[in-house]
Amino acid sequence: MRNFFLIFFILFSFGLYAQDFEIGMNVTKSDLLTNVYDKDSTANGLVVYEYGYSYFSTNTYKLTTKIKRKVKILSKEGLKNATVEIILRKNSRDKEKIKDLKGSSFELIENKLNETKLTKESIFQEEYNPRIDIVKFLIPNAKVGSIITYSYTIESPFMNNFKAWYFQENIPKLYSEYNTSIPGNWEYNIRLIGNQKLDFKESGVKKHCLSIGNGSFANCAEAKYVMKNVPAYIEEGFTTSKNNYLSKIEYNLSVFRRFDGYVDKISKTWKDADFELQTDENFGQLVGKQNYTKNIVPQKILGISDDLKRAKAIYQYIIDNYKWDESSGRYNASVKRLLKNKIGNAFELNLLLQNVLSHNDFDVNPILTATRSYGFPTKIYPIIDEFNYMILVILIDGKSFFLDATDPYLSFGELPFRALNHYGRLYNIETKNTRWQDISINRLSLNQVKAKLKLEDNFNIVGNIENKKTGYLSHSIRKEYDNNPLEYLNKLKNSNERVTISNHKKINKNKNDFEFIETMDIKLEEDFIDNKLYFNPFFIQFFSENPFKLSQRTYPIDFGYKQMYFYSIEIDIGDKLEVLELPKNKRFSLPNRTGSILFSSTEQNNKITVFFKLKFNKTIYSPEYYNVLKEFMSKVVEIQNNTVIVLEKK
Repeated sequence: MRNFFLIFFILFSFGLYAQDFEIGMNVTKSDLLTNVYDKDSTANGLVVYEYGYSYFSTNTYKLTTKIKRKVKILSKEGLKNATVEIILRKNSRDKEKIKDLKGSSFELIENKLNETKLTKESIFQEEYNPRIDIVKFLIPNAKVGSIITYSYTIESPFMNNFKAWYFQENIPKLYSEYNTSIPGNWEYNIRLIGNQKLDFKESGVKKHCLSIGNGSFANCAEAKYVMKNVPAYIEEGFTTSKNNYLSKIEYNLSVFRRFDGYVDKISKTWKDADFELQTDENFGQLVGKQNYTKNIVPQKILGISDDLKRAKAIYQYIIDNYKWDESSGRYNASVKRLLKNKIGNAFELNLLLQNVLSHNDFDVNPILTATRSYGFPTKIYPIIDEFNYMILVILIDGKSFFLDATDPYLSFGELPFRALNHYGRLYNIETKNTRWQDISINRLSLNQVKAKLKLEDNFNIVGNIENKKTGYLSHSIRKEYDNNPLEYLNKLKNSNERVTISNHKKINKNKNDFEFIETMDIKLEEDFIDNKLYFNPFFIQFFSENPFKLSQRTYPIDFGYKQMYFYSIEIDIGDKLEVLELPKNKRFSLPNRTGSILFSSTEQNNKITVFFKLKFNKTIYSPEYYNVLKEFMSKVVEIQNNTVIVLEKK
């Protein structure tokens, strides 16, 4: 009998775990008893069901969106999903309104469903800014294991701003459905963004869905989109804006047709956009304003005969004499203001540099782009608002250089990391038209450590190290040193308990040199155990931990630039120690030769040489590479942490 009950308990427990959630707003005991999402054991919550329907109401003549959501709370951290914020847009004339807001939490008490409803007193609305209000509410009595549900309707007077639908968020979703009914008066460019695929799509036409009483009517294009088992989007390093990769549907109004026959063409061709840019008072009207910049740069610089040297000198003069205020300035640019105040936004600084270079007969053009955190501009059709930044490209002796005058630590031809966003729209100042321009950095950034050490009579290890960082791997350290050399040195001395540092020297002179090189003398005091020394040669580490920790990543790994890490040390152990054990040589590669690890250790003539090289041959890796990259980096950390050379006193 005891065995029977044991078997029954095991089968019953397994049955509860294996039961599915019910797709829909109805809450069942099974929903409450199932407390694990087997496809993502790390998820703190789960959207069981999500439904949206946007249509043009024939009663209010407003864009109406109905929302329904059912969410499972899987952990204490997941309780934050019970706090909901809804954005309502507004302007000086009209605003969006929310109605029919309902919410509940559900739990099991004595094996019965218990519902706690949201009250009006728990709903708050506040102004976020002149264009946005936020409605906030907290679903009452939400606990770990609870199911919460809520629904509401938004009425919007802004038909031009059809809401995007996000299939993917920071918790996984079992089922997400979005329905639309769009009158033929409005034509939208519709984009499906992200790596997730639709599980179901259906479209059709509803006749006479909208009429205005004088015999005029419109048909509606109806559509249904469904995604199932959508993984969570968890942010991790080495990426651009999440807006590039979150799976969603976006709508941009292309054409509006009034019932009286008037047609308003909202969406533009690039020919239309080029003219708009040409007449833009914050961009096109400021390009080529050379009368502002005739006497800015000293004649000594302008008299340099070599074109590349003269361009570099002009660039250096601008970044030395005009500072960036850390804003973009896309819609607030004034070169006159910059010249007066000596400080300005990115558009002003780069427009100034463009005008000075152009005035001195250089072939230089601006590129409208977007920063990494802002998102990729769409290439399908022009949306000028998707460009929030500007850089330059200059052609000298057949070679192109990208330029940006916002950062005094950038060398000629370097862009700030925020601008490494793959592509932009080049504006030709002669023809006044634009074209797409790739923004890629082929030059390798390097982090290199070279050390030459020897064993002293007291068994301390002493010697000299040269640290060399180039390109983007040198930017932060150059800024840190230049801002406060003494603080930098103190931080360096305290950063490693194994190493005592003296005679530190910075080799390169200029703060915006491509390289940062420093040398120092070091001393390592190692402990012997039974006359044996277990020596880890990686007293300087490139990666203290694996930067990739997710169980699944649905978006690319974007480093922004190619990079290499190089570590080489030589230790002269003299005749006082003998080598008992050297670590084995190792070699690992990423698929398609896109990256490599090389480690070796040798001993000859009482000298031990350790060599390590890590190289990434691509700037961006697709999500399919994530698991191999994760394993690849675990090898790097393992080599650094667990490499041991065993030495013994003779």
